[in-house]
Amino acid sequence: MHLKNLFLLFFITAVALISGCKKNSTELADYSEIKTADWRTKIGTEFTVEGYYDEVGGIGKIYNDPEDAGVDGPTRENKYLWIYKPIVVTHVPDYSGFIGRKVRIKGNLLESTDPSLVTTAAIFGDPSLAGIRVSEITFIDSVSYFRSPIVINDFCRRFPAVCESIISPVQTKVALLYSGGINSGNAHHRYWNDIYTLHKILVNQFGFSEKNIIVVYKAGVADDHADEAPVDYPATKAGLNSALSDLRSKMGASTKFFCFINNHGGGYETSTGDQYGITDLDDDDTRAGVTDHNTDEVIYYYNDATTFSDDSLAAKINTLTFGTGIFLLKPCFSGGLVWDLSGANRVLIAAGTEFEVTHAHAPEYNFGDLTFHFMAAITGNKPDGSGAVDADLNDDGDVSMYEAFKYINIHHRPDDHPQYEDDPDGYSTTTPSSTGLGSTVFL
Repeated sequence: MHLKNLFLLFFITAVALISGCKKNSTELADYSEIKTADWRTKIGTEFTVEGYYDEVGGIGKIYNDPEDAGVDGPTRENKYLWIYKPIVVTHVPDYSGFIGRKVRIKGNLLESTDPSLVTTAAIFGDPSLAGIRVSEITFIDSVSYFRSPIVINDFCRRFPAVCESIISPVQTKVALLYSGGINSGNAHHRYWNDIYTLHKILVNQFGFSEKNIIVVYKAGVADDHADEAPVDYPATKAGLNSALSDLRSKMGASTKFFCFINNHGGGYETSTGDQYGITDLDDDDTRAGVTDHNTDEVIYYYNDATTFSDDSLAAKINTLTFGTGIFLLKPCFSGGLVWDLSGANRVLIAAGTEFEVTHAHAPEYNFGDLTFHFMAAITGNKPDGSGAVDADLNDDGDVSMYEAFKYINIHHRPDDHPQYEDDPDGYSTTTPSSTGLGSTVFL
């Protein structure tokens, strides 16, 4: 064959091969072309996608934006995909080295069948079940944009003063520690680190009796250290209602009540116009000077097809009898809970405004940013063991809720805007009075 004809044949064959590859593998910059209304017609199709890898509850996930791994609210559907490892006989591939790094993944589209993801598809829609079975995964770069949370095994090394100063239980102190987490792919381990560490601090340093701390978490099982911070109820409708009944039996007019609401939250995000809350049907959030976008904020259960609203949370809390209430509210849009939960003898600290998502403490994502700084303020030590702090503004030896917020408001991440309220008007602030109720309230 003539050399020119041989080259032409080679060129035509190469083009055909390349074209054939393109027909079988679609390369995407984001996931909007996958998560369409008819995504199921593409099941089995090979895609190549890029993103930032994470693993939660044994389920892989890639984010279009690495910041979304640290957000305590739902991720927009076109910004993430579930990732499933190859089916192998001899071993399960270890992807821990990919966590927090940008990767390129080639694989086939499938339907996620994890029971909790299937259940919560009733909230987020059928495309939320789209996943990729990996045939090939490679680094795009080696930069670590976030880190995998660790198990807190060294509490007393981090908080030696707390462990050395265990005080006798005060029976008038009662606590509720709540975290749902949505489903197995969204229940970040930082939520358990928050609860476990707070539980230890409340008992060891502030005299809360073990039996007076009610933990409502995920499926009702601790991630670790179950002997030190036992979970009492699952984060379901029935579990939360049972927890409230349990609390009522322990509380009275002289009770100091600490309420920690953790995990994801939904609402209206003004920066994007995204709506993750529900319509405010009774228009009870309307107040002077605030455009509420006709939205009720929501909190998530675990493995449940429903959510509960700010109104519902307030109604549940208002069935409890207590003298003083301290509310630490960490989910996205938690500033919107202040309007509903405020009242006489209550101090409320929220992770952000009514209209913004809030985040984990970077870069480790071992704790929520609000809880990291709150625990540092009340104990005098950062919960990652990185050093001591001094939030005691008047040097009286105790940190009030006012002083704790002042510390939080200086040290929080710049994209979160923590809120405070200690009077019954329902309007949160970032500049509380130094002589308000919170200056006299201590854990």
